[in-house]
Amino acid sequence: MDLTGTVVLTFASSVGGDDQTVGFTDGTKTAKFTIPAGRTTATFPTANFGVRTGTVAGTITLAVTQLLAGTTDVTPSPAPRAQIVIPPSAPVLTAVTCAVSSGGFTVSVTGFTTTRSMVSGTFNFTAPSGGTIQNGSTSALVQLAAPFNTWFTSATSNATGGQFLLTMPFTIATGSAAGIGVTTALGNSVSGSNTLSATCQ
Repeated sequence: MDLTGTVVLTFASSVGGDDQTVGFTDGTKTAKFTIPAGRTTATFPTANFGVRTGTVAGTITLAVTQLLAGTTDVTPSPAPRAQIVIPPSAPVLTAVTCAVSSGGFTVSVTGFTTTRSMVSGTFNFTAPSGGTIQNGSTSALVQLAAPFNTWFTSATSNATGGQFLLTMPFTIATGSAAGIGVTTALGNSVSGSNTLSATCQ
């Protein structure tokens, strides 16, 4: 006889806040499954069914709430459960762009940080044709704890977990910002991120 059951997914952040993107791949947090007679592997209603682990450190718990053989409840006590632990890790940058603006340029950085925090960011500049940037400087170290804390303590941030969009304006001493190269990396309390580059347009 086939077994049918229900599994419920919950997420507990270990760094505060929430990540509402965590769930099953069909967008729900409750799933029905079937274990065909004579087998031990569950099947789900949709192909490639799985768990979206999100972008925040914490623990995902999968708990079977009901297991039926026909109409008979055969749920063991304690009921089966499994956990997936998402550890705190270095930030991940997914894209960097640079746009020319009045008097300078703006660097936009997208990515995620499982700690829901950031410490600092490093921006290195390369000017075309020997031009000058930031009154002659070729790099900038920006402290980011305060703005990231403001974002990640807002209820709005829970919808996207550890994801962020950082927009940084910079000025130039002379000339146009077109063609300036920017290389950036950000760091949280765990470590530094990967490095990405862009050219101002």
